[in-house]
Amino acid sequence: MLLVVWYDNGMKRRIFLPALLVLVGSIASLIIMGGGVAHAQGGGGVGSGGSGSGGSGGAQSRHGWGWRLYDASGAGPSGGFKSGSWSAAKAACTGYSSNVAVFVINTAPGATQKQVGYDYHTIYFSPSIFSGYQTSSPYIPVPTAKTNYDLLPASVRSGHTWGSDVGWFCYGIVPPTDVCPNLAGAQATVPSGYIKDGAGNCVIPDRAPTINVDTINCIAATISGVAIDGDWSGEIDVHIYVGGAAGSGASRYVRRTSGHRFTFVDPNPNPMRISGQRYYLYAIGVNSSGAANGTNVAFGGNPVSMGPCNSATCTIDTFPAQMLVGDGNQFTVSMRVSYWGAPLAVGNPALTVQVRDPNGVITTSTPSYTVSGSSPATLTSDPMSFNSNIPGTYQMQWSLAGGGLNTLCPGGNNGSWNNPRIGNAGYKPYFNVNGGDILSGGSITAWNAGSGGGFAGAGTQLAAFAGGNITGFITGSGLSSAGNGTGLSFANESSVVDPANGKYGGGFGVTHYAPTLSSGSPHAAGTIDVSTLASGVYNITGDVTLTGTVRTGVNIVLNITGNVYIQDNIGYGAYSDSTQIPRLTVNATGDIFVDNDVTSMRGIYYAAGTFYSCSYGLGSPVSLGSLAGYSDCNHQLTVYGAVVADKMILSRTWGNIRAVPGVPAQAAENFVYSPELWLAPSGAASGKSSPQFDLYQSLPPVL
Repeated sequence: MLLVVWYDNGMKRRIFLPALLVLVGSIASLIIMGGGVAHAQGGGGVGSGGSGSGGSGGAQSRHGWGWRLYDASGAGPSGGFKSGSWSAAKAACTGYSSNVAVFVINTAPGATQKQVGYDYHTIYFSPSIFSGYQTSSPYIPVPTAKTNYDLLPASVRSGHTWGSDVGWFCYGIVPPTDVCPNLAGAQATVPSGYIKDGAGNCVIPDRAPTINVDTINCIAATISGVAIDGDWSGEIDVHIYVGGAAGSGASRYVRRTSGHRFTFVDPNPNPMRISGQRYYLYAIGVNSSGAANGTNVAFGGNPVSMGPCNSATCTIDTFPAQMLVGDGNQFTVSMRVSYWGAPLAVGNPALTVQVRDPNGVITTSTPSYTVSGSSPATLTSDPMSFNSNIPGTYQMQWSLAGGGLNTLCPGGNNGSWNNPRIGNAGYKPYFNVNGGDILSGGSITAWNAGSGGGFAGAGTQLAAFAGGNITGFITGSGLSSAGNGTGLSFANESSVVDPANGKYGGGFGVTHYAPTLSSGSPHAAGTIDVSTLASGVYNITGDVTLTGTVRTGVNIVLNITGNVYIQDNIGYGAYSDSTQIPRLTVNATGDIFVDNDVTSMRGIYYAAGTFYSCSYGLGSPVSLGSLAGYSDCNHQLTVYGAVVADKMILSRTWGNIRAVPGVPAQAAENFVYSPELWLAPSGAASGKSSPQFDLYQSLPPVL
C-alpha cells in the first residue's frame, strides 16, 4: 500500500488510504516501514508502531488520532500495533517509566472504537488544532509529547527521528536508582564483576590466591616459585611447613614475595640431603586493601619432596662369569656416587659385599675403596678374594650404606637376592699325551693352569705340532729344559708364544696324515670279537662294532669302509718277550665312537672322520648338555697306542686340572704311546726273525 499526503487551502492535512496505487520516483520516499528498535539498559525505549496503511473502513484518520498515554503495567492499545508489539514497549519502559506514549489511530467512533499503534510522521506535526487530532486525556499534545521524548537519553533516541519513525516511547522519565553509591556515577544495576557487600557497597568479589613452584634445587636446599592474589596488586606471604602439613606441629617459615616470586632456603638442610624431606607450601590470601582475609591456598603439588641429594648407582664389577672348582678368584665392584659437601671419607659410607656359594652359604666382606673424581665420582673397591671350592652357581651383590647413599647392587631389593651377579664354577677335565708327540692339522685346545698353577692340566711329554693354534696345552712336560711349557710347541700361527694367555707356540706347518693300506682278506661287517681273529689284514665294508682282547702274538690290521664302535675294552694278551707282543691297527673311512663305559683301549686307531671319546653307540655321541651326559662320561679313558683322526671330540668328564675333594687331578683321556708300538713289527706276526730291542729311550728333537 502507498500513503498519499497533500495540503488543502486551509492548511489542513488530509490522509487518504485509497486502493492499491503504484507510484514511482520521489513519492516512493514517503513509504515508511515499521520495526522494533533496541534500547539501552535502564534508559527507557523508543519504537515504531508501523506505517499508515489500510483500505476503506480501515484505520481512517477521520476517527481521530494522536499521542495517547498507556499505563506500563496495563494492556496497551486495544487494537494492538500495526507493526511491533505492546510487549516490547512494556518491557522497555517497566522500571523506567510508569507510562508509555503511543501514537495511535482510532479505527471507529463510539463504543466500537479501537486504537492501533502507528508511526508518527511529520505530516502530523502542528498545528495542534489539526482536525481529528486528539489532545484531551488520556491524549497529550504534540509539543508535550515532543518535550518528553527529548528527555530520553541520547543513547536511547539514537537511530530514531521525531516526526519520522517514532511510534512509541517511554513517557515521564524516572531517574534510575544508584545501586552502587560508593562508585562514581549513578549505577542502575550492579556492574559486571562487582557484588554488593554487607554495607551496601559494590565491591569486587574476593578471589583466592594462587601459588606455583617452578624450581627445586637439592644441593642449594631451595624451593622457588610464584604466589599472587588477584584482589591485591602488591606482595603476599607464603608459609612453608617442613616435614608436615599446616596444623601438624611442623616447623613453619614465612617468606614474603618480591615481584610475586618467593624463594625458601631450608635453614637445616642436612636431614634433607641425607634422607630426603617433605615440604608443604601455602599462599596467604588478602583482600583488596592487602590485609589477610583467611583465604589461604595450599600448593597443588604438596608435599614437595626434595632429597636426598646424595645418590649412588651401580656400575661395573669384575665378578668372574666362569670359574674353576678349586681356584681362588678375585674381583672388584664399582659405583657412581653424587654427593654434596666435602669428598667422601673412605669407609663412610660403608661398602658391603656378599658372595653366596651353591650351597647357600653367604660370605660377607667390607672392603676398603677409593673415590676418584669430584661429584659425581667413581667409587671402586679394593680387590676381594673367594674360593670356588664346589661346583655350581655363585652369586654376588654389594651395597653402600650411610650418608644418604643407600644403594643395593646390582638390583636386589631390601637385602633379597633378586638380581645378583652370577658366576658358574665347574671342573676342567683335560687330556694327556705320554711317551710321544701330538700332531693336529687344525688347532689343539684344552685346559691348563699355566705357570701360576704349576702347569697342571693338559699337555704332552714331548712335542705338539698343529696347523692352527695351540691353546691350553703344554709341551715337554717331562723335560726340565722344555722351558715354561712351550719348549716343544710347533704351531702354524702368527702370534708365536703367549703363555699368559695359554698360547705355547706357533709358526710351523703340518702335513695331513693318511695311512697306507695293504691288501687283505674280506671280512663281514657287524660285531667282531678281535680275540677270534688270526694275524692278518682284513678288508671290511660296512659299520663295525669291536670287542675283545687280541691274542698273544697276533698282529691284526682292519681296513674298514665305514664307522667303528668300540663297545668294550680292547686289550692285548699277556706276553713274556718282544716276539709275543700283540698288535691291532684299525683304519676307518668314517668315524670312531668309543662307548662311555670303555676305560682302556690298546692299538692304533685311524679315522678319516671324527674320533668321539664318549658315545652310546654308532652315530650316538654323548651330549654334555644334561647332567646325565656329564655323569655318563665321568670315567677315565686310557689309550695305549695312538689315535689319528680328522677331528677329535674328547668329551670325558673325569678329573680336573686342580685336585679338589672327591675329584683327582687326573686326565680324562690319557694317550700313552707305549713301547709295544715299537717293539712289535707292523703289518706281520711277531717272530724270532723280527728285530729285537733291549732298550728304548725317548729323546727330544734336535733342532
